[in-house]
Amino acid sequence: MGAQRAWVAAVRVRKALQGRIVFAFRKHIEGSGPGPVDAELLMFARLAIAEQRLKRSLAQAKGKKWECGDAQIFSDPSAVLHRGEHQ
Repeated sequence: MGAQRAWVAAVRVRKALQGRIVFAFRKHIEGSGPGPVDAELLMFARLAIAEQRLKRSLAQAKGKKWECGDAQIFSDPSAVLHRGEHQ
């Protein structure tokens, strides 16, 4: 199932980046680092959006209905990130 693999991949990438951001914040609070950069925070937001869209797409493929969101179906996280609507 391609949609499920894409969603799982998006979750893994988002969690990895989230871990880096948390580590950077921790270093900043401890006084030993500058904290996360804006590009990391922006990418995290984009990945979270892509993850949610893929989750909706997967649910639609399984026949579930969602009350919010558009009807677009995505199977690849990069398709969501390159649409340009969140720049």
